Amino acid sequence: LFLAEGLKKGVPVVIVTTSHPPGELAHDMAPILPTFMEFDQLGLVRWIDASGAQADPNAQSQEFSHVKKVKGADDFDGIQKALDAYLKDFEKQEQPYFRLAYMSLSMSVTQAEDKRSFQFVQGIAGKVRQSRGIAVYAVERGMHTEQQLESIQHQMTGAVLFKTEKQKTLLSVQGVSDAQTRDWIDYRHTNKAIMIGAFSLERIR
Repeated sequence: LFLAEGLKKGVPVVIVTTSHPPGELAHDMAPILPTFMEFDQLGLVRWIDASGAQADPNAQSQEFSHVKKVKGADDFDGIQKALDAYLKDFEKQEQPYFRLAYMSLSMSVTQAEDKRSFQFVQGIAGKVRQSRGIAVYAVERGMHTEQQLESIQHQMTGAVLFKTEKQKTLLSVQGVSDAQTRDWIDYRHTNKAIMIGAFSLERIR
């Protein structure tokens, strides 16, 4: 949804994918934004493929306008160089800003020692801010120590935390500007939308 809202406004997006090849993520985007591939052909979607996935010879060929493939999720230099190249393109095009989704940052951070990983996160977050970009980084809590999580979150404007308790799915907002509550609140989701509710709030769509 974060990427779709940007594309609908003509804002370019950068997708760093570490766990799934671009074709799989494009498939996931289809219910949210049926015209996703049209935006790709217009050059508004830029991929950094760090999944290390080999092309499936039996899969239907899917051509993307802009894909920079790097060695893997821990190829920090390759990811940064690919991002730098896209940022130069946006600057030439005089784009007012861009959106970046890193799915997932955990796959990169857990494959290198802490100091190197932290420097990488700091570098990427800094580049995005300096280039007037906004970003979402997916982080899987169970893959990190509390210290690692704190180090990552320290580089961010805020976080939306998700958890499951019994049959409930809950989220909590930390930082990120104004919020009507910082408590854990119920949410439901489909592949097209997220529905949020809280004790003190009406059900919100």
